[in-house]
Amino acid sequence: MTENEPSFGAIREVHDAWLAAEVRGDAEGVLRLCTGDVRWLAPGRPVLQGREAGRELLRTGSVELLSICAGDLRIEHSGTLAFKTARYEAHYRRPGGQVAVSRGTHLWILRREDVGWRVALVTWQAEL
Repeated sequence: MTENEPSFGAIREVHDAWLAAEVRGDAEGVLRLCTGDVRWLAPGRPVLQGREAGRELLRTGSVELLSICAGDLRIEHSGTLAFKTARYEAHYRRPGGQVAVSRGTHLWILRREDVGWRVALVTWQAEL
């Protein structure tokens, strides 16, 4: 998909809005970008389903996210389904005040609904 295609721009807007909401600590802003039946494949956890499960996942973090950036963005779509992959780098503060960095990859499956593209599945993998 090229950056000139309408779906690329719409999915990129979801991507940018998600990252901005994460940095603000705005769990509700993230959840508005998800389908009602969104699935969360968090490393080391069982699959979670739905916005309420996502709300709990997003609120249980014990770190303060300072910034997050993504690169190597790839978006592909066919009909009402799409996927987005990217590499990420997140800077966060641990409870004791120490700043740390996490890098890895993430994958989203998106579904086009009446209101636009929404995230139906999200997963990520940190580099060790």
